[in-house]
Amino acid sequence: MNISDDHFRYISDNQRAAALFKASVQTIEIEIHSYCNRTCDFCGNSLFDRHSRKTPMDLAVYSKIVDDLASIGYCGVIWYSRYNEPTSDRPLFIQRLIEARAKLPNARLQTFSNGDYLTAEYIEALRDAGLNDLKIMAYLPKGEKPTEANFLVLMESRLMKLGLPWELVASNRAEVDVPGIHVTYAFSDFSRTGTNRGGALATGKIINRKAPCTIPITDIYVDYNGSMVPCCDIRSDYEAHRDCVVYVLNGQNSIFDGYANSKLVLWRRDATRFGRKGFPCNSCSRGSWGPASLTWWRCCSRWFFSRQK
Repeated sequence: MNISDDHFRYISDNQRAAALFKASVQTIEIEIHSYCNRTCDFCGNSLFDRHSRKTPMDLAVYSKIVDDLASIGYCGVIWYSRYNEPTSDRPLFIQRLIEARAKLPNARLQTFSNGDYLTAEYIEALRDAGLNDLKIMAYLPKGEKPTEANFLVLMESRLMKLGLPWELVASNRAEVDVPGIHVTYAFSDFSRTGTNRGGALATGKIINRKAPCTIPITDIYVDYNGSMVPCCDIRSDYEAHRDCVVYVLNGQNSIFDGYANSKLVLWRRDATRFGRKGFPCNSCSRGSWGPASLTWWRCCSRWFFSRQK
């Protein structure tokens, strides 16, 4: 990862902003619609309504994002995830994949899914539309104890129902054999291993965070309503996170402007330093830091030191 002074300055020139984006961003997560059919305890959807209606991301917003990425030859990852279940709207998901694959031949298109809508034929259709990776998660019914045995029973039963060849390759993960697409089925006790979703939940590991974070440099997150947020744990439909929205895409403005000429600049200044963090980063347990921390600090704080001269 290359850190430059430009990550900590507002850049209004679109070409310069696009160049910084291209050199920095590795992952973009896009929420193509608002709907999820589940209310898992480890997810904010257990508190916020995501199933009374399905609101798609405006096509103009989605197409502008893809066109911007195409203009720089983006070859990183696009996740179709966030807080929806993307496979719940098959026609929409297929259309969005086809557009992205046509314009971004070298990007890696991926998604998580709860598997509720998937069939062998649907998986093949996703592959044919351009999806590279499908990561299916096994989620236990509400009230069922999150033991490895319970997860395995659920996962194996759903794999048998799917009717595709599979092999258990780890204690919690199976590889599903579908030519042309990488498909896994896995489980994890997110109530224990996950985060508190930016202070929204009481589950997950909670710490008094002082370590730096690179996410506002390498990752982009866009909600179905066009809102850009600095982290996957932050969501624009949570009242306490409303002020965390750094930019709103509308089909006319640029994701490069949202990256280099918005409040995301301020987030990078704060996130990449050591020391106590403000809400919602103050209790975040994402990432770990070892002996390389000092090297990182010297690198990413160069901008701050230069400002003091």
